[in-house]
Amino acid sequence: PLASLDGEWAVKEGGAGGEPGGMLASFVWRGLPPGQHGGVRRNPTAVFRRSVALPEDWATGVGVRGGGGAQAFTLTVHGADACVYAYVDGELVGYGADSRLPSEFDVTSQVRMALAECRPLRLALVVPRLAAGSYLEDQDMWNLSGLHRGVTLARVPVVAIGDYNVTP
Repeated sequence: PLASLDGEWAVKEGGAGGEPGGMLASFVWRGLPPGQHGGVRRNPTAVFRRSVALPEDWATGVGVRGGGGAQAFTLTVHGADACVYAYVDGELVGYGADSRLPSEFDVTSQVRMALAECRPLRLALVVPRLAAGSYLEDQDMWNLSGLHRGVTLARVPVVAIGDYNVTP
């Protein structure tokens, strides 16, 4: 896990993201939602950055320095409130809109390039306080913006069993 990336920035950064919203309270904004005429104009946004030194054994088996077996690489944000834009080496690799479910991004080409150049991978996660889903997800919970669960970078087989259901 990339543990130093996580944290609710409304709490960790001394309230920089605004005060945490209360439970069973009104919506996190007054009036119209963001983007509506006359709605919220200020939307604090956190940027979490980290350079990651990739394990040397990741270079084998991905066509970088020989080896066999097809490998892929994923970046998973396990929970970001309100949403997350994921960048790797300055390139947008995806957007996650559900703040309570993981968002998984395929970063295979970016990791392969970093391995070929023998350099660290540069990650940036942009997390706004409010998003379109904030209006729908406002419920009896604390509204704490930021990364409230871990972030992982993983090497996975290209062919693997993911989500599955077993029916008797």
